[in-house]
Amino acid sequence: MATPQTGATTSTLVDDVFFIARKVIRRSISTGVLDGVCAVLNETSSSLERRCAGALRRWVRAPPPDPLPLAAPRPAAHAHALLDAAGDLAARLNRDLDAQRLLFLAHMSEAEAGAEWSERLATDAVQEGGRLARGAGERDKLASCAAGLAGAAESFRAAYDLARAALLAALKPKLLAWAEALADPGSDPEEMEDDADALPMALDQFVEAARVHISARATDALLYSMLVEIVTRAENRILHHHYDRVYKI
Repeated sequence: MATPQTGATTSTLVDDVFFIARKVIRRSISTGVLDGVCAVLNETSSSLERRCAGALRRWVRAPPPDPLPLAAPRPAAHAHALLDAAGDLAARLNRDLDAQRLLFLAHMSEAEAGAEWSERLATDAVQEGGRLARGAGERDKLASCAAGLAGAAESFRAAYDLARAALLAALKPKLLAWAEALADPGSDPEEMEDDADALPMALDQFVEAARVHISARATDALLYSMLVEIVTRAENRILHHHYDRVYKI
């Protein structure tokens, strides 16, 4: 698993855990005994699901403060500046905060990679172990044993979904601030024109920072969820407010 390092976070789930798992499965195939292969596949599936994916689910339930940076809108800048100042103070008091953020994002990436590698292990096991099967029945048996890795893949995917939901929840205060800013009936039209690019710029900066730590696919999925949250909240606020021709109550 990923472990905190001085100045860096190193993910070793794919490099270590799945390297060992694949090596063990291939060694079992080299014995030429199908029952032995099935026993190894069952134990590997169980270990990946209970130990690795289970640990990741526990670790990603609650992200540290501001796991990824998202700028606040100008109307809420002062309030969020106070929050950021409090965050800076917390960072000085807790030197491990940055490491915790990096570790959370690393675990999220590990969960995503774990799902993909579990499915890949199953495919490789069926392809490489198929030569041991002496008939359709044994091929079905091998496929059934390899299917246990699908359970591991689902557990890793559940950990990834949990991490993404926790990350989105951590971003919600600023997403709500953006929705409020977009729907604010007291906004000056000239200021609104000046701030027209503020949200796209904030999201661009967010995406750039996110892709350093998580995959492009995970970043895109998170960005989509953020946009849905902003649009939904803004629409609700627009329906709640009353506007006149100069966008004031």
